[in-house]
Amino acid sequence: MINLPVRLGYFVYKGLEIEPELFLTIPEDEDLGFLLLGNFSYNFKVSEKLMPFILGGGGYGNSERSFSTVFDYGTNIFVINFGAGIKLLINESGAIRIEYRFTKYMADGEWFDRTDQNFFVGISIFF
Repeated sequence: MINLPVRLGYFVYKGLEIEPELFLTIPEDEDLGFLLLGNFSYNFKVSEKLMPFILGGGGYGNSERSFSTVFDYGTNIFVINFGAGIKLLINESGAIRIEYRFTKYMADGEWFDRTDQNFFVGISIFF
């Protein structure tokens, strides 16, 4: 199984950022699972090294995510998510990103009984 999470960000105005995300899972014996999200985040620069942020958005896919794995259900799934975190700036072109994310799923017009609450740690690279 191959899992590929990709997130890009683009600052549109001061601290406002657009962050599209794509989660792909390519299982060995099943169809491709995907989840495409469009998030907006706002970054608050409180010092030269610390930037807290909040985010929210939604998306569409054929699967739900668990950690970095996307499970294929072969159905249309809609997602809303909200979160907050911090970016610890390493230099002008990189940061460590720590984030909490709440995600809720809807299929066939009904919300799933399950919600995701995840913590992510990663590296942001600025171009």
